[in-house]
Amino acid sequence: MRLNRLIVLFCLSLFSLSTFAQNQTFGFGLGGAAFKGETSDDLKSIVEEIGVQSHLYYAIAFKDSRWQIMAQVNYNRIIADLDLNSVNGQLVSFSTNSEHFFTSAGLRFYFDSYTRKYLPRFGHSAPFLGAHIGGTFFTNETNTPLFSDGDNIIIKDGASRDLAFQVEAGYRFYLNDIWSVEANANFRHGTNDLWDGIGGHTEFNDWIVSLSLGFAINL
Repeated sequence: MRLNRLIVLFCLSLFSLSTFAQNQTFGFGLGGAAFKGETSDDLKSIVEEIGVQSHLYYAIAFKDSRWQIMAQVNYNRIIADLDLNSVNGQLVSFSTNSEHFFTSAGLRFYFDSYTRKYLPRFGHSAPFLGAHIGGTFFTNETNTPLFSDGDNIIIKDGASRDLAFQVEAGYRFYLNDIWSVEANANFRHGTNDLWDGIGGHTEFNDWIVSLSLGFAINL
């Protein structure tokens, strides 16, 4: 009798662990990104300075699995350039290699009744929305010494940190109950105007948009 109880408890433990594991997701993706800042020639244009981006995330679902709390790491590398006039009237061709590491926590919601029941299957899909807040560590390797042209301050080989906010919209397609393909778009805005290496006179801080395609693994 005691052995039977131990076997039952062991099976229940395995079932509990399995159920918990199903609510964990690892995701990763690769794609492109673009700046919007003082290096942008056309303020009405969304895509100008083109770069690369990648991300990795870990998510745990609530009881309603359509809701997930996430920890995420994003990497962006963008090269931007702009011709500026210095105070003495000299034309300066500014160029920067900007790298960003964004570490955040956030929430994601899937518009999917099957996810709520946790019955993903091949061919099923789910659009989603997410919101994140975190810190950005960014560096700028520029070809131009620190100077001011009256409106802009350019940094050389600068590094700084910033608080940033990110929203996302995406789409998940299930390959089976474990693997799925994800496509998503992100918009990130900060409280610092030096993301592109230039502290400008505009009233807007710099921001980054990105598109990516990747995989998610439900364990």
